Amino acid sequence: MPPTSGIGIGIDRLAMLMTGKPFIQEVLFFPQMKPEVKAPKDKAEKYMELGFPEEIVPILQKAGYNLVSSLAEQNPQKVQQQIGEIIKKFKLEVTKPSVQDLAAWIANVPAPTAAE
Repeated sequence: MPPTSGIGIGIDRLAMLMTGKPFIQEVLFFPQMKPEVKAPKDKAEKYMELGFPEEIVPILQKAGYNLVSSLAEQNPQKVQQQIGEIIKKFKLEVTKPSVQDLAAWIANVPAPTAAE
């Protein structure tokens, strides 16, 4: 094939230009997949041992408290607000616990050790 003159731009580079994306991985149709890293989660039983009701555990984990130790020294009012926001957002039929209940449950959480 004879040499050609001009610009040989690929569809992927053209898509980068049109969408303003800085990396080609963001516009590839089949990007190379990275393995998903899953955050460690404690089982519901571990929360329930400390007094948390079973229906609150998935809400706490959705709020980012995947480990019981992550609740240590948290402000109960902040946790209650986060729980209330999740209940409202997902229209869950769960009653929001009181700040006093949360304070009592959080008081049972052992302080995290150096290994955690």
